[in-house]
Amino acid sequence: MRKSILKGKNPILLMVLLTVFGKIIIYLAELLIAIKFGASHITDAFVMARSIPLRIGSIASWALYSAFVPFYLMILKEDKEKARVLSLRFSKNVLLISFIASLLLVLGANIILKILAPGFDYTTLILSSKLLRIMSWTVLLGSAAAVFQSINASRGRQLIASMAQPLNNLVVLLSILILAYYLGIYAVALGVLVGSLSKLLVQFISYHPLK
Repeated sequence: MRKSILKGKNPILLMVLLTVFGKIIIYLAELLIAIKFGASHITDAFVMARSIPLRIGSIASWALYSAFVPFYLMILKEDKEKARVLSLRFSKNVLLISFIASLLLVLGANIILKILAPGFDYTTLILSSKLLRIMSWTVLLGSAAAVFQSINASRGRQLIASMAQPLNNLVVLLSILILAYYLGIYAVALGVLVGSLSKLLVQFISYHPLK
């Protein structure tokens, strides 16, 4: 009996360790950004450009967990096929809305930043707009990852899915270490984008476990 209890605790302990590991990695990434770019217009441009898709993604993730998961679990108990159809339709709608949101961020980057950051000078505004256009697609990728994560959570497949955020943070850190010398702050923006893609892939693999 004690052995089975320990087995039950191991996944929880591993998820806690992965969470802590992810926090440490993102702290190191932020530290490297501060060391390399300091308190400059470059840092200001990145922070503002990153915050916009991040806030949108946070709202989408919260909505998925608070609204979709309980309803999906209720339907799943009654009819698995109906739950599958529901998840497909819901996923398509979420992805469509997320794609439109990402596209609007790309097309309206200058206008959005003029409204949200009126104190930016021309150079900072242009840089922030370019960075926002790169990272805007994290809204789409993050929403797709959130859909898979919400379904994974409802099915109890949380262990592999818990690797997603640490992997995302690790990709950002590696992009700074490897590419920042050549691409500057654009390396961080690309790292954020590729990190979101890796997060989606982990959630997808967790949704369709490898045999």
